[in-house]
Amino acid sequence: MPMLRDTGYPVLAPSKGYTDNITQIEDPKVIIEQYKNAVALAKEAGFDGIELLSQGGYLLHNFLCSHSNLRTDIYGGSVENRCRFVLEVADAIIEIWGPRRIGIKICPSDDYNDSAVSFKELSETYDYLIRQLVGRKLSYINLSRRGCAIGRAQDDYFKSSPRPAGKELPPNYEPFYQFGHLIKYPGSETMLMVNHEYTVAEADSLAKGGQIDLVTFGRPFIYNPGIPFAENDRGKTVNYGPYTKPDENYNDWPYASL
Repeated sequence: MPMLRDTGYPVLAPSKGYTDNITQIEDPKVIIEQYKNAVALAKEAGFDGIELLSQGGYLLHNFLCSHSNLRTDIYGGSVENRCRFVLEVADAIIEIWGPRRIGIKICPSDDYNDSAVSFKELSETYDYLIRQLVGRKLSYINLSRRGCAIGRAQDDYFKSSPRPAGKELPPNYEPFYQFGHLIKYPGSETMLMVNHEYTVAEADSLAKGGQIDLVTFGRPFIYNPGIPFAENDRGKTVNYGPYTKPDENYNDWPYASL
């Protein structure tokens, strides 16, 4: 966001009032067309598919959260209205790609970028959203558990912080156990992917038990390119700094030995 402000480009948001230095989207249809144009260009460029990011306090996620979406039109207020933007973006992308080349990443428990919501709100929002997404027969839903107290952290950057008052989660909560059955069930055409600090043993057990279809491992590969699941030997903050140049510890890795 600082990069956008520094270049004079607006930082778009569902509504004003939640934070400073943002520009309220007046007509969401205009932004939906921008998504549609972007994925059309990606298809023309030879991409294999599209994953929508609807977590982390970014734009799609901001529409879902009641504290960041203060709109009073059809895109704000009720659960159905707050989910409308995400679903209309998905529908626009389906027009270009079809549903089988599209996935979406969501994180009901997220607390990144001040995105935490109450357990009641996340339960109502994601029960509705997931059913709607599965009904569109997307290829997969990537269900992250960031924000949950899973008892370990792979790096210092993502150490869990206590959730704000009123936004606590039940003990040992994980979105997979609450929402997984809405995605993976007999006859479902949408695969269930899970994400965020899964160990190899956890993922193997869930996959072999038929509880998930896919799992993503991100930072273990970023830390140690070419060495899957190796111990991180370059420090626990290499993915986000500190650094003196932006490419340091990011794209200055040595070539992997084969």
